Amino acid sequence: MEFMKNGGSYFSNNFRASPTTSLSTLGRKAGFFSGFLKPFYGKLTYRLREDPYCSWNTVDLACAGEISYKGEGGTPFGPPPIQWLRTQSDSHMVMLQISDYLPNSLFYHAYKQRLIRLHLTPSTGGVAQFLRTSCEGSFCLADLVPQLAETYPNHTLELSLAATRAPAVLFSEKKGGVISVNLGGVIVVFVSDGSRRKQAAVLDMDVVADAKLNLQNQNVSGSVELTKFDLTSRSATIKISQDELSDIAILVSQMVENMLNEMLSNGFPLPLPHGKRISWLE
Repeated sequence: MEFMKNGGSYFSNNFRASPTTSLSTLGRKAGFFSGFLKPFYGKLTYRLREDPYCSWNTVDLACAGEISYKGEGGTPFGPPPIQWLRTQSDSHMVMLQISDYLPNSLFYHAYKQRLIRLHLTPSTGGVAQFLRTSCEGSFCLADLVPQLAETYPNHTLELSLAATRAPAVLFSEKKGGVISVNLGGVIVVFVSDGSRRKQAAVLDMDVVADAKLNLQNQNVSGSVELTKFDLTSRSATIKISQDELSDIAILVSQMVENMLNEMLSNGFPLPLPHGKRISWLE
């Protein structure tokens, strides 16, 4: 993120360390992954895309690998063709190749069901002190956008983040192998005086995240780095400069990245179908 490299802003010089430490409890308190994946548990489609290919001591099976909402299907795009990268010296009992169709079908249906969203309020653990327009000696969003304090003194804030298109996932060889996710979305900023809530700004966001994931016993864990988090103002009741948007982008990206890494450190179950266990009888 270029605005982080260039430095010199009020936020980057004074407060960059604060959000990452104070927000560490957010991920532990949010059941995001469990709620997000619940409609997809056991909905991975093993439907064959082509006839099985049998050769000497091997059988090749090409499955659809689609994950859809409640297993209903309907993904408007299909999996890419895959060729086995097998050598004569391979002695593995089982080989598995997965394309990015699996996560892309999952995210497509999650987007269509409006599941890719996050709402931060003063009651969200770890962020209450930041979502205020009057800072009273401690850091809050009004330090980044003083117009908030001038126009809406003694108000609380809410941030609503939602995807505006289905995330695009790409398996990449860079950095030793990462999963890159491109997401377009919107952030709506609300101000509240306790009895009434008013929309203060609508910001468009363009996000690129690189993830490294580990799979063990159907549990996914790993880490995420937000390599791009750009904000532009779509509409606002107050004027927000590009420098202020850059500072907001740093804060929100650190909040989201920290939350995702907290949740990924504990892991979440992969939505695989339940299988049958075969027991040998003597």
